[in-house]
Amino acid sequence: MDYFTVSGVILRTGYADKKYWYTLCIKELLDNGVDFLWKYYQGYNDASVTVNVTKSDLLLHIKIRNSSSQNIP
Repeated sequence: MDYFTVSGVILRTGYADKKYWYTLCIKELLDNGVDFLWKYYQGYNDASVTVNVTKSDLLLHIKIRNSSSQNIP
C-alpha cells in the first residue's frame, strides 16, 4: 500500500519532488517489458522494447511495447 500515499511513494522511491514521479511510471513499464523478454525470449536476436513518449500541456502519453515474435501472451 506504500505506493498509494504520498508519504509511501517518497519512502519507497526517495523522490520527494512530484515532478520526478513520471520517471517512475516509465521505469516500471520498461521493467515489465524487459522482464517479459528476459523470461520468454532469452537468446532471440529479434527481441526488443520500443518506447514512445509524447507530451502536451495537458497530457503525458507513454507507450512501451516489447516484441513477441512467438505470439506469447
